[in-house]
Amino acid sequence: MKNADLLPTTPVWRLLVDDFWGTPLRHSGSHKSYRPLTVLTFRLNYLLSGLEPFSYHLVNVTLHAAVTALYVLTVRKVLNQGLDVRLVSTLTVRKTGDRCRSQVLTIMSVWHLLLPLDTCPLT
Repeated sequence: MKNADLLPTTPVWRLLVDDFWGTPLRHSGSHKSYRPLTVLTFRLNYLLSGLEPFSYHLVNVTLHAAVTALYVLTVRKVLNQGLDVRLVSTLTVRKTGDRCRSQVLTIMSVWHLLLPLDTCPLT
């Protein structure tokens, strides 16, 4: 394993300054793929079960189920507010078409569940 950010000996704050692969973001060889929450879940998985794949798959399926549930609740809320179905279609395309944007969709989903739709800064 080459990513030291997964190891408990590496300070957690390194997740905020390293890319997905454990390379400092300022380094010229960095991919600039900033995903600290993803790396944090990998780190927790590593603490629980080392490199055994079962816990990684279980956490992955659980997180996808949670995002899907938030998405369904958001769509229901959007439709109940009488908004255009095209908005829901756009969100669906973004959710299924681009994994990077699904994190933004998750933030929007939580925001929409907690606050009125017109207050979300991401829409």
